[in-house]
Amino acid sequence: MDVNELLAQFEDDKAISDVHLCTGEYITYRKVGEIIFLEDKPKITHSEMEEYVNQLLTNHPNGREKLDTNREIDFNFYSKQ
Repeated sequence: MDVNELLAQFEDDKAISDVHLCTGEYITYRKVGEIIFLEDKPKITHSEMEEYVNQLLTNHPNGREKLDTNREIDFNFYSKQ
């Protein structure tokens, strides 16, 4: 699944503030302060996460380098779709 398709699932609910993606975990989101796990969907595989990361960091200068160095990255992504 394309990352834009993934994130589009959350666009209509304005109460959702964050979407969390982590290899080996369920997709998670924050809604009105509560963390909700999408346990009805498969956990994110390593290859899926690599694809999401590559798509998301395309326009972030040094983003991939920061991720590879620190093993984590915190950033925002906004879709105008």
